[in-house]
Amino acid sequence: MFCKRFLWFARQGSALLGLAGLIVTGVLFYRLDFSEEALRTPGNIIVEDRQGERLGFLPDAKGERRLWAPLEEIPPKVRQAFIDAEDQRFYYHPGFDPIAILRAAWSNLREGRVVSGASTLTQQLVRSAYPRPRTYLGKVCEIIRAIKAEWLLSKEQILEQYLNRIPMGNNLVGVRLAAQCYFGKSLVQLEDQEIAMLAALPKAPGRLNPYRQPQDRLLARRNWVLQRMNEMGDLSSLNLAQALEKPVAVRPIRFDTKAPHLVHAISKKRPESAGEQKIRTTLAMALQEKVESILRSHQMDLMSHGATQAAAMVVSNRNMAVLAYVGSIEYSEKNLGYNNGLTALRSPGSALKPFLYAMALDAGYSAATLLEDTRRHYRAPQGEYYPRNFDQREYGPITIRQALGNSLNLSAIRMIDLTGVKPFYSLLKSIHLLDHTDKGPEFFGLGLAIGNPEVTLENLVAAYAMLASGGKWRPLRFLREEPVDPGIEILQPETSFIITDILSDPGARSLTFGEIADLNFPYRIAFKTGTSTHYRDCWIIGYTPDYTVGVWAGNFDGSPMEELGGALGAGRYFLRFSRPSIPKIAA
Repeated sequence: MFCKRFLWFARQGSALLGLAGLIVTGVLFYRLDFSEEALRTPGNIIVEDRQGERLGFLPDAKGERRLWAPLEEIPPKVRQAFIDAEDQRFYYHPGFDPIAILRAAWSNLREGRVVSGASTLTQQLVRSAYPRPRTYLGKVCEIIRAIKAEWLLSKEQILEQYLNRIPMGNNLVGVRLAAQCYFGKSLVQLEDQEIAMLAALPKAPGRLNPYRQPQDRLLARRNWVLQRMNEMGDLSSLNLAQALEKPVAVRPIRFDTKAPHLVHAISKKRPESAGEQKIRTTLAMALQEKVESILRSHQMDLMSHGATQAAAMVVSNRNMAVLAYVGSIEYSEKNLGYNNGLTALRSPGSALKPFLYAMALDAGYSAATLLEDTRRHYRAPQGEYYPRNFDQREYGPITIRQALGNSLNLSAIRMIDLTGVKPFYSLLKSIHLLDHTDKGPEFFGLGLAIGNPEVTLENLVAAYAMLASGGKWRPLRFLREEPVDPGIEILQPETSFIITDILSDPGARSLTFGEIADLNFPYRIAFKTGTSTHYRDCWIIGYTPDYTVGVWAGNFDGSPMEELGGALGAGRYFLRFSRPSIPKIAA
């Protein structure tokens, strides 16, 4: 009687448990979804120069890199190797493999631990799109989504997604990039043992890392894949024997970045999106390499004067395309080389004077107007102000042409005292030289004329390009896809012409610069030097009708140099930018 009652309760309990299981499964099947939207991959950014040469291949937010390969570009042997290794009944099951599940359950029960899995390619794809906890319920959810994936996608679509989303170790995702990085080959160039090694990795990408020594585990798994391919008829016995004799041979993974300051600056400005982004910049790589070489060639000379870094950029005046962009001599920890000297805020010294005199010319002064280049006391909010010329001399009555050409401080202070600080502040604001400060003209005072605000070389080069373009200011262009900005007219064309004529006239600067070799150019070029207080920064910015070039030298930590000014510091770099250095590039 007791046995009958027990069996009755057991049958009823089993039925209830089965019914409950069906209800739970039904609810999960109804509530769990699978959409193609879930298969959107994080975006990698590939940055190229103007001709399509790769400058940088940046990882996504997780630090992973991937290159998508359409299924038709993946050789059949590569596809079949993954199927043989991971899911031999891929083309026949509905998303999960009951036979594999039973086999895995028996193996795990017999060993008393998990020694075998049963995930199909579809389940692995689902897991990458919908990460799950490693529980029985999580496994059920995965199977349900796998069934739905099979309804939504064809087997070919599932295989393409899988081969492009599978982790391949070392933050590489997908077979195409893994083949390139591990072997330096395209998928069609892979040998049998290389294909098998790739197919071996999804089992445990970390534990089977090709760079981990010894390679016994990876070698064993690779050889198992080769034997499985042979058993499934996808590899001949002769090719099997030859492949088994080959060692695991991989090359170091390298993702070299050219023009690194530009690449990383652009990547920060681009929003992350799904899929691969190819960004074509305006950079001319041949010119970029020449500018880098010029900066490196004078490094020892700079260091002998207490300077450790330099930065330079070249811009096309026709459309403001950035052709060369070098943020430091060497992109490394040495001398803070990861810093970007093109965007660093530094004191420009006398490099702002052309804009002061341009404002005066626009206001009715002429290049022949006389200014008193004599010492005077000026009242300032901080007290009395006693400016001095760089050479500590006075030059008496002097024309605006001579005052600008010789970069005289006393004349510049006199000029801004006559025209007003506020108008000059407004001019500098209008050409974006003061974008990085919220301080007003009262804070800078008369010192605005001789460079007491901090500016970036990027913005300074754009401002000088305005002088080369008839007084029309336009923003820099970094991307080929960016339209050419029509610009804003800031100065009268006649004013820009006069300022350019002064800056390109050796006679106009003969009082103070004389015959400095670093400022003697083999052709006519307008330029201006700048040196900040205590020799912390030296600058030279110059332009021809076609190009504008800017150079800065100094120390990123702000420490002073040993009396190295713009003429001798940045000037010796600038001298190397002769016409043959800047080819006529259609920008």
